[in-house]
Amino acid sequence: MTRKLLGIAVVLAPLALADRPIATVSTGGSLTLNGTSVPNAGVSNWPVAAGDEIATSTAPAVITFADGTQVSVGKGARVRLLATGATGVDLLAGTAAYKTGSVSKLNMQALGHAVDLQSRPEGVVSVQQSGKSDKKVVVRPKTKDDDFEREPRKPKDKPKPRSGHEDDDGH
Repeated sequence: MTRKLLGIAVVLAPLALADRPIATVSTGGSLTLNGTSVPNAGVSNWPVAAGDEIATSTAPAVITFADGTQVSVGKGARVRLLATGATGVDLLAGTAAYKTGSVSKLNMQALGHAVDLQSRPEGVVSVQQSGKSDKKVVVRPKTKDDDFEREPRKPKDKPKPRSGHEDDDGH
């Protein structure tokens, strides 16, 4: 009886771990998770599991792993979380910036192939179209212009000075 229960436990253990969240994803815009549109109203972070595919459209998204590693996925990008036992992302389309946690061993892939991050704690990986069907992967250091973790801030209108003689309409 004990052997039978142990055998069942061994078979079911990987299934129980298959859907365990490995990270969270947050965005200020629309997000597609495994082909299904996910509403972001009222939810700041969605749990995501290994094998999940995340696609952005109008706004970037930030994936945060338990070890502190963050992968910022640009607008119009698509990634799949890897089931490697470590922090892992496969960039399928678009651009993603990464910043590793203090003990992270980020497994970054692009189009299913390992990407050499050149021991950089942060950088940018892009999948670029070159020709009609060819794609190339570019890895480079992150610059201040690569801050797509948040939407660009729009300049605010400067308030008009009030003299104290004006009503609420400025007259």
